[in-house]
Amino acid sequence: MNLIASLALVAYNTVISVWPMVAMNAVVSVIDIYYIVRLTRSESSDTPAAADSSIQL
Repeated sequence: MNLIASLALVAYNTVISVWPMVAMNAVVSVIDIYYIVRLTRSESSDTPAAADSSIQL
């Protein structure tokens, strides 16, 4: 949601030439993309065997 809003604001602020807001929302978009990629990679690397080895008796 935040990524979609940031990208929409980048487009809107570019049209009305508010460059500080374009820069800020572009940075927020890059941060959002970074965390989405990071979360996607960590979820795909989880395996049932790895989850079983973390259980402590």
